[in-house]
Amino acid sequence: MFKSTRFVLVFLISAALASATNSGLPGVSASSRAATSPVPGAAASYLVLSGAIVTNTGPTTIAGDLGVSPGIGEPPIVTGFPPAWSPRHDPYHRWPAADAQADSTAMFGELDQACDVSYPAVQDLTLVSPLVPGVYCAAGSFALSGPLVLTGEGVWIFKSASTLIAAPGSSITGGDPCNVWWRVTSSADFGANSSIVGSVLALTSISLKTGATLNGRAMAQTGEVTLDSNAISLVCNTPTAVELLSFTGTQFGHSVALDWETAQEVDNYGFNLYRASVDDFGQAVLIHFEPSSIAGGTGSGATYHYVDTPPGPGAWRYWLVDLDTHGAETRYAQSAAIVMPMFFPIYLPLIGRA
Repeated sequence: MFKSTRFVLVFLISAALASATNSGLPGVSASSRAATSPVPGAAASYLVLSGAIVTNTGPTTIAGDLGVSPGIGEPPIVTGFPPAWSPRHDPYHRWPAADAQADSTAMFGELDQACDVSYPAVQDLTLVSPLVPGVYCAAGSFALSGPLVLTGEGVWIFKSASTLIAAPGSSITGGDPCNVWWRVTSSADFGANSSIVGSVLALTSISLKTGATLNGRAMAQTGEVTLDSNAISLVCNTPTAVELLSFTGTQFGHSVALDWETAQEVDNYGFNLYRASVDDFGQAVLIHFEPSSIAGGTGSGATYHYVDTPPGPGAWRYWLVDLDTHGAETRYAQSAAIVMPMFFPIYLPLIGRA
């Protein structure tokens, strides 16, 4: 199975930034330095991440991991699930989310790149649309009152010194969602039925009002993430490629040996292994991350091996999922059911001394 990939050499054309330069705002500058996307690391599979609590109302869907770390108070630190649905979330065991939160903090730092265009106060991005790739900075807040069009190919970084506020019904079109980033020093608020593109990293809280959609991530470092009948996913325009040759599971004793082989990997960060006691990926739990064996994640292929010990007898199923360097997941293969029998202890007779 292949996913197509393409490499783009990006040139920032100063003339294309004239919409901002000619807006009459002082202190606006442009350069030809290309913005770069951070590597999500352990946060790659997380589409919703909170430092405090996640609350939901209505049938929200999250096509990725949900986590809370460090969290506040006692469980439940995730509420409103169901009717909301996420393939995988583990609100009571916080260690995986802790690693993700650490890498989210690192990404926040990596996004602090030199500005190509600077706005001296609050800036409504709808008024300067369309925007080509680059680093856009606001000394105040960013706002969206209507549509924002991202044109061209490359990386967009929006750095707000305060908040990010999207009005109800506002929208973002264009750009690769895996290469659009929002660095918010305070909080982000997306109005009802707004349609947002890109990963939103906020120091405090993130709120998605009724019907708002997000093609990206919502990551709050210290505050809560509030949801209400939302759809959250991350679909890249330029997916990477892994050619999988085989994926097998073999039972031995109390354990299962999982083996897989690739013929080719392009921009592959690694593999997530999931396990469930039913034939439903929506109920699967992440059991292991295996980094790509190929330097840089691109090469002619490799072999992988992992041993899992299921928590008990039954028919266990495993899924192999590719995690690319953009943080997008692609499910590649499912093992046949691995039947683990009931094991009974053997008691040897006591032999006493005469």
